[in-house]
Amino acid sequence: MDWKRLAKQFFGNSLLLLAGLIGISQLWQIISGKFFRILTGCSLAQGVWQVGGRALIFAVAAYLAVTGRRMNNPAAIPPSRFGWGKIVLGTVMLHSQIGSHFHWLPDGPMPLLKPDNAGEANGMRFTSVLLSLLWIYLIYRGVRAGFPRRDAD
Repeated sequence: MDWKRLAKQFFGNSLLLLAGLIGISQLWQIISGKFFRILTGCSLAQGVWQVGGRALIFAVAAYLAVTGRRMNNPAAIPPSRFGWGKIVLGTVMLHSQIGSHFHWLPDGPMPLLKPDNAGEANGMRFTSVLLSLLWIYLIYRGVRAGFPRRDAD
């Protein structure tokens, strides 16, 4: 076995381990009741936002598990048509961007970043819009990869 194949198997096993740790930690928070205690102090929009975020974390874990399995044995899982990595990353980052804009998450131990003057506020808004457009474009590219392209003559 050459070193490239060995490195791919090591990286694939690492991804499988990371996916398992993420999934187990999320399930542990749900089973232990910590997640439900957070939901009881929230409005309906915050609760839906929390559940959506949890679903996205499970989607990341599933993507890592499939990718790790594919790296270990390419014949076990055929490559997909869509760019699921782009779609999942773009969706998670867009979820984070929207959540930081609307402040739907309850205040935690970290203080919110607030501007000191109008220039900083405008810069933060511009950066937020620019990053949101970037994440939407990333999702678009992942979805577009799954559809056949027409050749221009």
